[in-house]
Amino acid sequence: MLLALFQLPLLAVGEIRTQLESPWHLERISRPYSLVPDDGRNIWERDISRNEYEYRYDNGARGTGVLAFVLDLGVQNSQFTLQGHTETPPEADFSRFYDRWFHKYMILEEPLEHGTAVAGVLGGRGIGVAPEAQMISVRVGRLYGMISIVSAIQYISHRIIRDRKPAVVNFSLGTRLNHPFVRAILRLQALTNAHIVSAASNSNGNTCRFTSINWLHEVITVSGTDSDDNYIDPGPSGSCIDILAPAVDIPTARASPRSDVSMLLVTGNSVAAPLVSGVLACWLSNQRLAPSLNPPRAKALLRSNAWHDEIHDLPRDVPNLLLRSVLQGNLPNSSP
Repeated sequence: MLLALFQLPLLAVGEIRTQLESPWHLERISRPYSLVPDDGRNIWERDISRNEYEYRYDNGARGTGVLAFVLDLGVQNSQFTLQGHTETPPEADFSRFYDRWFHKYMILEEPLEHGTAVAGVLGGRGIGVAPEAQMISVRVGRLYGMISIVSAIQYISHRIIRDRKPAVVNFSLGTRLNHPFVRAILRLQALTNAHIVSAASNSNGNTCRFTSINWLHEVITVSGTDSDDNYIDPGPSGSCIDILAPAVDIPTARASPRSDVSMLLVTGNSVAAPLVSGVLACWLSNQRLAPSLNPPRAKALLRSNAWHDEIHDLPRDVPNLLLRSVLQGNLPNSSP
């Protein structure tokens, strides 16, 4: 594919503002490391476990009017950073499976910690990229995941068509591809123009094998970096990786049966993917940009807008492109 540029007014639709007391990953995706903050300390001189950073964002595009689906093991919607703009509709709970031995449906009581952490990074208040997006938790089961995941994708498709809103689907779970899964993913995008974001594997192997969702060109595949701009260790290889995002010691929401205010630090590509999903949700709420931002153009824009050549110790086939949230320049258009 060749990238051609055409002129489009991509200036912010609102004022560029600064959110103080932000986690480090939000500062890293919104400003260059060479820009020293007001207190004179570089990003690596501060405590990354505390919110001592500054996040620059377009106040007119923070995810408003965008559906952000968290396809995961479930989300604690009552967590204080998620409360009020995250929901798990009863019809979006696919964590049950049919047990042929007992001839009945059974419920997988999966912990909500993984999905809650992912949702916090995507749109948690004060810690997420798109705090005004409408987040929908679509709950699947891990052990019997393929049947539930295909059903979940079908639900997402129906919901997008019903609500008639732009949508991002975040998939931070590892699973194996089969023909029904591939058909469901391709049909989802064909019917809805949904933007599908997937986490690369948390291993040193090739994340682009045919058994992985990352092999699909329609999916945006994300791998991770740390606060020193090193590639995540262990880090996957593979030319299907589209972009990099912070993924080490990320402060985010924690699911807890005893508290709605718990937080934790998470490491892994599972939290790199929702950073990209959150940025896409913000861009899709930019009314100047959204009508032209189909999935191929979104992937091209992520890559052209990224910070280039700033990450160390990358495998040869992984692009040196770090997610940048603030739009710069023109919109790339994919053309044959």
